[in-house]
Amino acid sequence: MTSQGHPRSVFRRAPECGNLVVAEATAKELPPLNLVDARELTILIARKEPRRRVAARWLRRYLEEHSETTIDEAALAAAW
Repeated sequence: MTSQGHPRSVFRRAPECGNLVVAEATAKELPPLNLVDARELTILIARKEPRRRVAARWLRRYLEEHSETTIDEAALAAAW
């Protein structure tokens, strides 16, 4: 546990503060992120480092975890 709290709490605060460095560092300390947390990290990366193309990976994971997704639902998920 860090001096600022449990890594999951630190991770969840990082996007609110716009702190990509902390978000990525604490994400590595955690078990694999759930889809919601992965989306928050993806949004933060897209805002801070738009040249990194992580949104497609997140969308692929969403589609893999939701195999019955329609094209309209996929478009909504991609639009966040």
